Amino acid sequence: MMPPFPNNGRDRWVVNLEAPLGQWQIFDTFDSGDVCSQERILLGDALEKKYDLHGGDLGAFLSRYSGVSLQHATDEQRLMAQCISTDGPRLKGK
Repeated sequence: MMPPFPNNGRDRWVVNLEAPLGQWQIFDTFDSGDVCSQERILLGDALEKKYDLHGGDLGAFLSRYSGVSLQHATDEQRLMAQCISTDGPRLKGK
């Protein structure tokens, strides 16, 4: 699941990491948590190469690109994605 990124009306797309999981978007579904985790690693590696993030320096990405464009917000969403079980208590707000 990925956090939402509402447009704040000033052409700035900012990913809302504080949003409750119930507001996060489903990016993909997997047969197991292990498969999901493996896919997150592959996606993270691809985005690290795309943005030349040495060692997964997420802070560098956020300081350089956060809120810049819809594409950057989408990539930030993917970097911040989490594997959540459909019956997990965090998704139900417990």
